[in-house]
Amino acid sequence: DQADAERVAARRPLREREDAAAVGREPTPPVSQASAVAATEVVASLASNWRSDTATTVGRGANIWVRVSRKPKSPQVDSPQLSVESTAAAEDQYVWADRYRPSVLGEFICNKTVADELHRMVTERQCNHFIFEGAQAVGKRSMVLALLRDAFGPDNLKIEELTKRIELKGEIAKHIDVKVKISDHHVEVNLADLHGYEKYVITTLLNESIPPPDLICDHANCKVIVVHDADRLSSDLQHYVGWFLGRYAGCNKIIFSCSSSSNLDAVEHLCKVVRLKPPSFDEVHTRSV
Repeated sequence: DQADAERVAARRPLREREDAAAVGREPTPPVSQASAVAATEVVASLASNWRSDTATTVGRGANIWVRVSRKPKSPQVDSPQLSVESTAAAEDQYVWADRYRPSVLGEFICNKTVADELHRMVTERQCNHFIFEGAQAVGKRSMVLALLRDAFGPDNLKIEELTKRIELKGEIAKHIDVKVKISDHHVEVNLADLHGYEKYVITTLLNESIPPPDLICDHANCKVIVVHDADRLSSDLQHYVGWFLGRYAGCNKIIFSCSSSSNLDAVEHLCKVVRLKPPSFDEVHTRSV
């Protein structure tokens, strides 16, 4: 009989079972309005360290609580700009590509045969115009800088980045500010940053590299112009560059960096083409070991 009574009680509605369970317990004293307000203030003060924009107060009967997101506020930093800069510098210090980037031609493992040939030319003072061609991220920029360091010495190639103002004649805009990397022996410019004003920038850099009439050109006063993303050069501008190199031969050298030398057919015959290939499996394995 007792088991049957328990089964009957289990089949009763949930509300009747809650009422039956509440029989015999002391009734919960009613919460006054002042107590509810005080409880709300306490909970709000405890939640002050959390984000208040998403917090909502929920109340039901005697229970009052605050639902907040579980993301604390960002700590206050006395010098936030200094902290961000120091963090960025620390991250740049441990970038794998920067840490293991070859600085001279003798450190190259990928395209080592090409690097050895360039080192031989530098040793024999065979200074030519160059076209470095290859896919993106194959190492063209690194090898160009390594070539310049071996040619002029690492102490004489102290590179700094600055903004150069180029005047635009006959254009609506009076000038354009271009980011360049410069040293005592070279200047680098990326045509992707010129926004259609390649002609003005290239001609300005070429004219600035014209030596004085009484200057005897040698290795010590040679000036090199490095043009990245040279695929963007128009055919007319290529012919102008070829004319300029023929007229002022000797003191001026130019290095083009592009995806394919076929895009520079007007000046290709004046340059030595250096083809860089992606690393092979053996080269990657050697670098990892």
